[in-house]
Amino acid sequence: MDIFISIISAIAQFLGEHFTSMSKRTYWVFLLSALLLAFVSYLRDTGKDWSLIGFARFVFPKKVWLSRSSWVDYSYFVINAFVMLLLFAPMIAIVYPKFLALSLSALTWLSLPAMTFAPKGIGLAYFVSMILIVDFMIFFGHYLSHKVPFLWQFHKVHHAAEVLNPMTLYRQHPVDLILNGMLVGVGTAFVHAIFSYFFSSPFSIWTLGSLNLVLLVFYLAGYNLRHSHIRLSYGRVLDRWLISPVQHQLHHSSIEKHFDKNMGLVFAFWDKMFKTHYIPAKDEHIELGLPDGEAKDFASAYDCYIAPFKKAFPRYKFMTVACAAGLLGLGGASLAEESFAPPSLHLEELTWDEVGSSLEAGYRSVIIPTGGVEQNGLHVVLGKHKGVIKHTSTEIASRLGQTLIAPVIDYVPEGRISPPEGHMNYAGTISVREEVFEMVLEDTAKSLYQHGFTHIYIMGDSGSSVDAQQLAVDKLAAQIAPHQHILHVTDYYSSNGQTAWLKEQGYSQEGIGYHAGMRDTSELMAAMPEGVRADKLLQTKQSSGATGSYWKANPELGRKMLDLKIGAATAQIERARAVDVAAIR
Repeated sequence: MDIFISIISAIAQFLGEHFTSMSKRTYWVFLLSALLLAFVSYLRDTGKDWSLIGFARFVFPKKVWLSRSSWVDYSYFVINAFVMLLLFAPMIAIVYPKFLALSLSALTWLSLPAMTFAPKGIGLAYFVSMILIVDFMIFFGHYLSHKVPFLWQFHKVHHAAEVLNPMTLYRQHPVDLILNGMLVGVGTAFVHAIFSYFFSSPFSIWTLGSLNLVLLVFYLAGYNLRHSHIRLSYGRVLDRWLISPVQHQLHHSSIEKHFDKNMGLVFAFWDKMFKTHYIPAKDEHIELGLPDGEAKDFASAYDCYIAPFKKAFPRYKFMTVACAAGLLGLGGASLAEESFAPPSLHLEELTWDEVGSSLEAGYRSVIIPTGGVEQNGLHVVLGKHKGVIKHTSTEIASRLGQTLIAPVIDYVPEGRISPPEGHMNYAGTISVREEVFEMVLEDTAKSLYQHGFTHIYIMGDSGSSVDAQQLAVDKLAAQIAPHQHILHVTDYYSSNGQTAWLKEQGYSQEGIGYHAGMRDTSELMAAMPEGVRADKLLQTKQSSGATGSYWKANPELGRKMLDLKIGAATAQIERARAVDVAAIR
């Protein structure tokens, strides 16, 4: 019963997100923008008739919205909510990290030279490359679905629609979803591997909310009219470079000269390259559906799932059941592997049983973060490093996937205790001997290995801990079993690109400072704002125990500094994982 309730709840949430989540094509804002563009088309076609009743009849004709074909779309959309949850998202989630590791291991094996810095504009190049690879892979999957007879039997489900409405978009067979999910996963993993390997820099897609900026503009530009009776063109010039709604409507035509045309998603140049581009003439006749009345074979949601198997294996009826069961098994395995998530990524917030379940589900990597208790001037609390690294390690573990986080080790070397040196000259600082710190790291790692973790990443937020961490890692590396791995994540602190980026923005090294300066203060403002004493920042003079122009710190700068740390650490760990994969192979 609990499983049934969970499934119903997941489907309800999935359906609700289609209209409330910006990442969905049917987000209410995108539907509203489509409605506004439809109104412009209505005014154009009716000679500026401002009648709302007339507009409603224009947008919602009964012959479209209440047709049998549309009812198939509606029922298929509800059922396919579960199928997409079961297959499409897990397919990308599984394929992407595995192909990313394979790509990085191949580049490592080839020993290709990598740059030690990221050239100016490389972030824009990454963004453009990601957009292009996603768009091409979707086009290529669509192209294969039309040109490969076996795949066409499944893609017919989408083309069997005899009228178009926004829900027709989701009339896609699971085989289509799997193909597209795999291609997008492979393409994006390859591009990310190339940029991460050669430039060793954190990269991210530019987004607004949860949607990248190109798709955001595209969805606002009437994407939902692609599957509708409202013909919207971007004009003869833009239609040469972008796939407009009317071009996609022609793609659904069963007239022979329209076959296999306009298969792109956003850009038209893939169709130009493959000679499948077609700009329809004004009011060109379009006949929706499949030729020879074949659409009748897809007259229900059940038929949409089963008929393709019957057509793909006409002589072997048992294959229909076998393939359908195989898809369900694949989806179930995918969902089981990817849907498990512990209540928290932090070990200290889990029970022993929840940790055991995480290990069984594949969470065999763990980050050991180290912080420190040290003075940070008059304006930042002693626990600065803990506040920062707890934030960054959480994000790093989330990006890596199937990775947990050990409690932050706060007792680290801070200098001689007596007579005091360095930070120990300020009240509140706590220091331990380096050999003690090393032993704590070693025993922490050995404890985790004992429980079944196989990949351990030691990562520190304080410069005074670096040497001892490296010694501990070297000792552990000589003791662990062949299937166990240890990594000192040095790029997090030493090679994160923060200073170089700040200097590019015009800051001097004197202004940037070092301890408790502009960088540190900005990071804490973003990660743990309550740890910064705002009243002390107003004193624009050198604070005892701090360096640099710390009063120029701000949360926006802090978010950038944190992102650079997170990206550098994630990239280093991904490269190390790729080497592990290469060694196994």
